[in-house]
Amino acid sequence: MQYAMRTRVHPRQLELDAVAALHRAAEDVGLRVERTSGTVEDLAITAPDGTTFVVEVKAASIPTLDKLRSLAATRHPGRPTVVVADQLSPPARELLDATGIGWLDRRGHLRLVAEGLYVDSDTTPIRRREETPESTRPVVGRSGLAAAAALLMDPDDPMRGSDIARTARLNPSSITRAMSALVAGHLAERRGRGDYRPIVPDLFWALADEWPRDGTSIRWAIPPEDDDQLGFNRGDLSAPGWAAAGVSGALAWGAPLAATADYPVTLYVPDAQLVRRAQILHGEGTGDEARLSVDPIGLITSRRFDGGTLVWPLAHPLFCALDLTGSARDREALEQWTPSGDFTRVW
Repeated sequence: MQYAMRTRVHPRQLELDAVAALHRAAEDVGLRVERTSGTVEDLAITAPDGTTFVVEVKAASIPTLDKLRSLAATRHPGRPTVVVADQLSPPARELLDATGIGWLDRRGHLRLVAEGLYVDSDTTPIRRREETPESTRPVVGRSGLAAAAALLMDPDDPMRGSDIARTARLNPSSITRAMSALVAGHLAERRGRGDYRPIVPDLFWALADEWPRDGTSIRWAIPPEDDDQLGFNRGDLSAPGWAAAGVSGALAWGAPLAATADYPVTLYVPDAQLVRRAQILHGEGTGDEARLSVDPIGLITSRRFDGGTLVWPLAHPLFCALDLTGSARDREALEQWTPSGDFTRVW
């Protein structure tokens, strides 16, 4: 049975691929698997104690939380169910776990829980035989990151494609293609010509999966407020400049986190040349630590906010939240955090 299909792959092919993928993943973790004489969506899986379960397989690409809730409400009450998806966000995995539905994320993880059977294990990644870039990675490249982030920054009144392209220094046609990929991946909706609306929180978690996490650590040789060679632009928020995100930024926006006074601040920098210059000027520093990341889309350092008691201007809460998805501890804080100010929570 096709479920939450997001691509133009024929439903029958999606079903067959899902069953084959679960068959392979279950054998990969040492279970005995057989096809049943029932429908194509069924597999018989034998637990180590000899108990055999007939499992119903639900095929998906990147299922939304609403679709998963619908599945949980309508599934067969007496039969274990496993969702096989191209990718599952952390909230999707948590929802499935809470409702007792098994899942296989094709990127390499199987969870299957039944009486006498508990599997929660990494597996060999399994690609679909028919797939498109939009079906498995709707958020691709700088244009994909920029399009997704722009929609999420102001979900009720998002930037238009031409404005995104100008700020991100990209060709408008690349933003148009990126928006089309998000629509094809069911992560955004087209409202009119050049006008799109994000589907949240699904787009946020798809963006989090692709968010770059590279950075360079330095220690200040002199206090940063005494250094005017690096284009901090702390006094003019209307111009591009450095912006604090990560734990420090999230704390300033009211996230329920705890950090010591010497916790490294995460700073987004307008370009790589400034990062290299900071490394040269502060290469032998022994002061407070900072982690520098180049703004991957141009939107972070061009739209900054007053940091209050923090010495640095703040990045938009969206980018602080994306940084928090990099660790399990910080992801827990996201569940309890609605940013202060006139912002819409999208996670």
